[in-house]
Order: sequence, then structure tokens, then C-alpha cells
Amino acid sequence: MQISLYYQQGRSDKVYNIQLEPSGSGWCVNFQYGRRNTTLTDGTKTQEPVSEAEARKIFDKLVAEKMGKGYTEGEGCTPYTGATDKQVSGVLPQLLNPIEEEQVEALLVNDDWCAQEKFDGRNRLLRIGASQVEGINKLGLVVGIPQPIHDSGLRFGPGLLAGEEIADTLHVFDLLELRGRDLRLSAYMERYQDLVDMLDCMPATEHSAFKVVETAWTTHEKRQMLVDLRTANAEGIVFKNIHAPAIPGRPSSGGPQLKLKFFKTLSAIVDGVNTKRSVRLALVDAADRGVIVGNVTIPPNKPVPQAGAVIEIRYLYGIPGGSLFQPVYLGLRDDVEPAECLVSQVKYKRDEAD
Repeated sequence: MQISLYYQQGRSDKVYNIQLEPSGSGWCVNFQYGRRNTTLTDGTKTQEPVSEAEARKIFDKLVAEKMGKGYTEGEGCTPYTGATDKQVSGVLPQLLNPIEEEQVEALLVNDDWCAQEKFDGRNRLLRIGASQVEGINKLGLVVGIPQPIHDSGLRFGPGLLAGEEIADTLHVFDLLELRGRDLRLSAYMERYQDLVDMLDCMPATEHSAFKVVETAWTTHEKRQMLVDLRTANAEGIVFKNIHAPAIPGRPSSGGPQLKLKFFKTLSAIVDGVNTKRSVRLALVDAADRGVIVGNVTIPPNKPVPQAGAVIEIRYLYGIPGGSLFQPVYLGLRDDVEPAECLVSQVKYKRDEAD
């Protein structure tokens, strides 16, 4: 049994092949993916042969996951909109572009920009209807959300919130729709104030899973926030133009929302599972070829990810010619495609000396 799935959006034109094949005394589920009409990257969902019944479950789950991310059997690539988890939502969050340390000072002294903490969570839109609450990830796909966030959303009322999901809390930083009104064209400062006003009008117990992201508006406040976040070993800091509308997606460069990470992180593909709870890491180069960049140990309290999975890595720096120095496993990234795991993510030690 085999299937070929296709995905087209913008400049993306990808294929994902999946096979259910006999192997020895059992069955294996293998796959290949990459840009159409190029050499594909191989992987497997079964490190050892399993029963046919178990292999079919793995095969069906992988097909459903890919179709949930917009892949289709037809090469015309009509988006999948079935009533399942990870269906296409029709909306996209606003994403941030990174900046370097030397750009920070200009943003600190510019009153057109505010500052917020960059959280180490999952970008999440919360679409609230009269009787339904949906979580939407950075790819614009519907995903499950913790029950406390769902319940706080129902009590908030119809609207569209933007925030960062960490455990059972949604750290909310934007209000995009409210009771049928589209607020995206309003200035960010106005949307933020509408969000604060809405929550202030509600008893705290009714939105206990929502926490408004603290915002620094003045130069003094921004400088102090930067110091406090570094001291607390936070993920980073975000700067937002207070006059800008909400624009879905990520600009090709710059934009009205920018982020500075205090730690280097990247998304990598699990190229294979080693012994002693270690996995091999790969990134994609400009020619769509897989490049091995070392190994990372998986902590005992976390399951070992399978080959082909996308995972988040924190590291000290990249070593030219090929590997990551002191990589640390942070977790799975089901909202990042393998094709996004580019070599260009790596910051090398020589970059810090420039």
C-alpha cells in the first residue's frame, strides 16, 4: 500500500510519499518528502517491523496528519477542510522577524515601539464562536487546546485572540476580532487596550486561563524590561510598532513586529534514532539536501522522537563545516514543516565576533 500527497502554497511545491511495506516477519511504514521533481529525503515511522495491524494504524495516522496540514492526493492541491483536528482554519497569525543585538537600541528609544516578553510556548490564535472555541497554530491549522483555555474562551465571548500557549495558560497579546467586528486595521495600541478593557470588565475567575502580556511603552520601561528578562533567563524580547495594523503571516524582512532571542534555537529534522536515547539531527540546505548537524540526547522524562519528526533545539553556536555545539532538546514541533528546517537558521561562532 502506498500514497503520494502534494502541497502547494505560495512558492512551496512539495510531495510526501508514504508506503506500507512487508519487512522480514512484519511490516514497516516508510516515507520520502521534499520539493517536487527533486531528490527526496527518506525516513521511517517504524524503526523495527511491527504487526500489519499496527503498521496500518501508523500509516493512516501519518496520512491524516499530512492531509491535516494541507496535503492532498490530487496534484491540484485543494486544501483539506474535513471536520478533523488540524483542518485548515482560513486564518493565519501574525509572525515576527528576528533582529540582532545592534538593532535593539534604536527600538528602545523610539516611542513608536513597545516591548513585551518573548515566551517559550506555542503561537496560538483562539477563535471563539457562540458555542465553540478553536485553537489555531502558526500554520493556520486547527489544533487541540487545554480545557481551561477553552472554558475561559467561552466566557470571553465571540472573538479572535492572539497569544502564546504555555501549559494551561494563554498569554494573550492581541485582540483581532470582537463580537463580529474586525479590529485588524486598528493600531496595535488600540487593539491591546480593547483587550485589557474587555478582561477588566470580567471577573478574574471567568478568564483564569488568560494572562495579558505585560507591555513596556516608554524608553525607561523598555530598558528595565530588557534587563529583567535577561536576568530571569527569559526566551527573549519582542518589539511591536504601536501604530501598525495586524498583518497575517511573516514579512519577507523587517515588519511591524520584531523579536530578539537571548538563546539560539532552531528547528531540526530527526534523521535517525541512535542508541542510548540520542537522535541524529539534519537540516535542509539551499539545494534541498539533508545536512547532518550532529546529535542530541533526549531527556529520560521525554519520549524519543521518531525519524522524520521536527524538533526544537537550543544550542550555543554552530561550528562551520557542520555541527551544533552543546545542543539541548526542547521538544517536538508539530507546527513546523521539515522544509522549514533550513541550514540558514544556524548562527555560527564566527558570527558573534563580527
